[in-house]
Amino acid sequence: MKKLIFIFLITLVWSSCSYNNVKKEKVEKIIYSVKCSEKIANSPLGEIFPDKMKLFFRNDTVRLVLSGLFNSFNIDFYSFNKKDSTIVTFKVLNKNLIGKDKPEKNYFIFDKNNIKEIIPLENQTKMIAGYECDKLLIYYNNKDYSVAYYCKDLNQAGNRNTPFKDIPGLMMQFNIYYNDILITFKAEEVDLENLSQDCFVIKQEHKKSSPEAIEEILTSLIDNFVTKNKTQ
Repeated sequence: MKKLIFIFLITLVWSSCSYNNVKKEKVEKIIYSVKCSEKIANSPLGEIFPDKMKLFFRNDTVRLVLSGLFNSFNIDFYSFNKKDSTIVTFKVLNKNLIGKDKPEKNYFIFDKNNIKEIIPLENQTKMIAGYECDKLLIYYNNKDYSVAYYCKDLNQAGNRNTPFKDIPGLMMQFNIYYNDILITFKAEEVDLENLSQDCFVIKQEHKKSSPEAIEEILTSLIDNFVTKNKTQ
């Protein structure tokens, strides 16, 4: 009898430890809607500017994809682990560029200098894509602020190389400013299915460049098609 009780207690302890080890769900893909301010939406660039963001991650590998209409405008960020260089590829019309950056740097579209402070709020939640999410307040350097949400039950690995890397859960809804343009991201679909490793392979041939040069091209596009369009 004592032996049976002992076996039961060991099983109970093992089950408890196993539960703790799998508390975080292993998410493979999340699709976000991307909405820009009218500066982009009402400009010629708005026709091809990304309206979706896909976030892939498996183990320590992360890929973030911003894609526009018919894939005519794509920005891909790759982080294969925390210690390796990050890689960015950029496609717009006939340009295909690739550049490397330091592993600790934020992706250039998530310029942390635009965000002054992030404040978590307790006991304020919202359901997004079927998951309960906690509320944040984001304050920007331009004195504006916005509401954001993150999910504690989803792996925070997808926050890497963003200003949200220290948030204890995956960002599910948030705003950023890029070149004074407000961009809103909101999770629409969470896919827990295992994905092929092919989604982390850089397949196309690209011309060597740098994140700074790629960002300069993007900034130039915004200046030419958005800023000038506004003044006409």
